[in-house]
Amino acid sequence: MARETFTKEQFWSELDALGEEDVRIRFSVTKQFGDVGPKHELAKLWLSDKREAREAASMAKIRRDVRVDRYIAIAAIIIAAIAAHAEIKWLISLVISWLS
Repeated sequence: MARETFTKEQFWSELDALGEEDVRIRFSVTKQFGDVGPKHELAKLWLSDKREAREAASMAKIRRDVRVDRYIAIAAIIIAAIAAHAEIKWLISLVISWLS
């Protein structure tokens, strides 16, 4: 049996071409990369990197959403303050007119 030689970059390029779902099936279901060995470990690492990248993207979206929610809350507070100021100004004018 001839020993196959490959680099991490070559193998990961092959995995990229297959796509995450196909690699996950080949890794978990069909055991195409075996249960041990360099291809098994590299495929496991590749899948882990993909999961971490997905989680990082998800967290970034959550942070953006929270930031947008904060901006909306700040805008609502400013609008409420402006509206309250107009009411108070009207009330102050009314009180001053009573005293005059």
